[in-house]
Amino acid sequence: MLARDKIGFYVAAIFVAFFVCGGASAQTKDLPGNAFFGEWTGSGVAQSEENITFQYSQRDLNVTITPVGSGFSVAWTTVQRQKGDPKQPLENRKATTMTFVPVGRPNVWRAMGALDPIGGNAYSWVKLKGQTLTINAFQIEPDGTYEM
Repeated sequence: MLARDKIGFYVAAIFVAFFVCGGASAQTKDLPGNAFFGEWTGSGVAQSEENITFQYSQRDLNVTITPVGSGFSVAWTTVQRQKGDPKQPLENRKATTMTFVPVGRPNVWRAMGALDPIGGNAYSWVKLKGQTLTINAFQIEPDGTYEM
């Protein structure tokens, strides 16, 4: 479900932008998409508004971006620690792979096989601006609300 995995999208995008580019200034030109190709590993802290016991939890992240045809594939694995005993949390590994293709607009790609978000599936796309590659996902929940 997207609501549980949405942090992974943003963590992956921010993680890659930080390690590839080290931040961006207001005057920065757009990097080419291939500047993000490679493998990136690290860790960070995630915040949950729903889990009081694990309001903050450590996550390890591995992101690999590889060229595929005229687009690229993004594969990431997140190791979450947000269940069990807070002093010795259980590890939960989640892996996701998505392939993105150009849409005919500069610096925008959409996920291959992107589905209709009203059916409970995520519609995902990538935007490259300056030194940041951001993966977005949009999904409409059964009650009509949406997750972004």
